[in-house]
Amino acid sequence: MPVETSDVEPITFSANFFRYEPAVVVRLGRIERALGAIRAAAIIPPAADQMRASALAGTVHYSTLIEGNELPLIEAQRAAAGELDATTTAKIELVNYVEALRWLDDCHDASELEIAPASLLELHGVLMRGLGREDSDFKPR
Repeated sequence: MPVETSDVEPITFSANFFRYEPAVVVRLGRIERALGAIRAAAIIPPAADQMRASALAGTVHYSTLIEGNELPLIEAQRAAAGELDATTTAKIELVNYVEALRWLDDCHDASELEIAPASLLELHGVLMRGLGREDSDFKPR
């Protein structure tokens, strides 16, 4: 549903941090009502699972696409489902990206997710597993 902005006044700066301008209150109210409707929406478990799978495949596809991976979305869907045989560099990138996202989820669930050199190196290792060449400066380890 497109948001109509013609009936809403522009937000003006207010130095009073304990009150919101009326236009801000109107917009916050609209956001709150929309959030309530979203939270109240009944999504059956199979639909939620399908939405999760679609979001994962889209994330994998488009994130690797901007890095130059030209495999189609169907291959990202297969990687997300654990059905892609990583036989080429491009396929390895998709499989590794899925594994990296799972690694992040696992660390988050265990309350072990932190931005620290050791964590970043481990994440990088998951992303780069099986990539690189022995005869270059970029070794596969």
